[in-house]
Amino acid sequence: MIVARICGGLGNQMFQYAFGTYLAKKHDCELVFDGSAFAGDPLRNYMLDRWAIEARFASEAERLLFPRRTGGQGWKNLLRGKRPLKTVKERPFGFRKKYLACPNHAYLDGYWQSEQFFPGMRQTLKRQFRPAKAINKLSQEIARAMHQGASVALHVRRADYVQNQVTNSMHGVCSQQYYEHCVHEILGRHEGVHLFIFSDDHPWCRQHMRFACKTTHVTHNSAENAQEDIWLMNQCRHHIIANSSFSWWGAWLREEEHGEVFAPSQWFANPKMDPRWVAPASWNKVVKTHQRTTLQRTEAA
Repeated sequence: MIVARICGGLGNQMFQYAFGTYLAKKHDCELVFDGSAFAGDPLRNYMLDRWAIEARFASEAERLLFPRRTGGQGWKNLLRGKRPLKTVKERPFGFRKKYLACPNHAYLDGYWQSEQFFPGMRQTLKRQFRPAKAINKLSQEIARAMHQGASVALHVRRADYVQNQVTNSMHGVCSQQYYEHCVHEILGRHEGVHLFIFSDDHPWCRQHMRFACKTTHVTHNSAENAQEDIWLMNQCRHHIIANSSFSWWGAWLREEEHGEVFAPSQWFANPKMDPRWVAPASWNKVVKTHQRTTLQRTEAA
């Protein structure tokens, strides 16, 4: 049995599911969830049920095998002849090959934000990360427009990245200069560009995201059906993402696998966080300095 601790927003939960699914498939065993983190998080809730995934929450009996801090019974299990789960904690943050060697009786505690954690799983995850409910009519109409030409999903993450001091110190916010540079690159390489802007702060975007091409602000979906925004991002040919797991999945699951993806090189504001593994090797990493913005490729894993 592989147990994945599920926490954070939708994008983070998808990474946790993806790594757990990889290990469960590798060991031919079942993936179950620990959702206890949401009991102490008033801002987040479980959202993976928006997708057609294959997993379940742990039973009360299985929870006894968890680490003690999450309700397990530790040494008491040994006295009863039960093998407790091995805790596999992502420490430090970032991909290490050792994690792929996790045993088949493990409790996963981390964010696992890299495709390196689930090699060979692209097609499986594309099938499972599809909306469990019917797509609304407006989303379907926008998707049809996205299929007409050089569509670009541009994601601006602000909200808690701006308003929450702790979150801001960890992540920071992609600058307007970053987006201007990415759009300039896209316009120089492709004709008939149509930008589709996704954001949690559309008033700011309408004021600052003004470009010399056709632009549509995608505003009709709320947090309750956020999976439809990820699905819509998937329909676009190219992507300009924020330093956000939400638009990471919007780009990684894209239908047009040969499209271009632009991602920030500086994924975290906190210099102690290692960003090397977040953006896949094929994506364009935009390097921002005080004087100039340039492009580079991610080093292969």
